[in-house]
Amino acid sequence: MGDVEIALKQMAVMRSMDPNRLIPTTSCLGRGKKGGQLMGLMAGANTVTINDGTPEEFKKLFPIY
Repeated sequence: MGDVEIALKQMAVMRSMDPNRLIPTTSCLGRGKKGGQLMGLMAGANTVTINDGTPEEFKKLFPIY
């Protein structure tokens, strides 16, 4: 697991450097910190990714779950 605060700071820097860049806030931010996806939007992300379509038998292969 990475550091959510560092990820948020990096998002803010990217937004400052390029206002037109596509920066997603992903479900892993929410897994790393309660309210993480919203924090991502507040830090400069401009799209939200939502993914829970992975079949249960495959979730064990992905640590994010």
